Amino acid sequence: MTCTHNNSYTIVCCHLNENTRLGEVFMLPKTSEDPAQVWCSICENARIADEGWYDASDAVACWSLSCEDCVAVSLHEAREVILVDDIATHDAKPS
Repeated sequence: MTCTHNNSYTIVCCHLNENTRLGEVFMLPKTSEDPAQVWCSICENARIADEGWYDASDAVACWSLSCEDCVAVSLHEAREVILVDDIATHDAKPS
């Protein structure tokens, strides 16, 4: 992580870091044990096709770390932010 805005970090897909035009963005909020995880609709389509976060969908996401401030900018630019309470039961369908 090269950003120095703050010490809190989020796991993000590569598409958010590339600042591509974002439609839907999915966010699994941070817990006391894990950082937040944020991904785009491209990655959500891959996750659904792979029936979870496995090798193929992880390869599409190409995860990295970003500070919460930088992620907030991406979330602000997204058309819609979908909060995911539990990834194990999340079955959103791509639009």
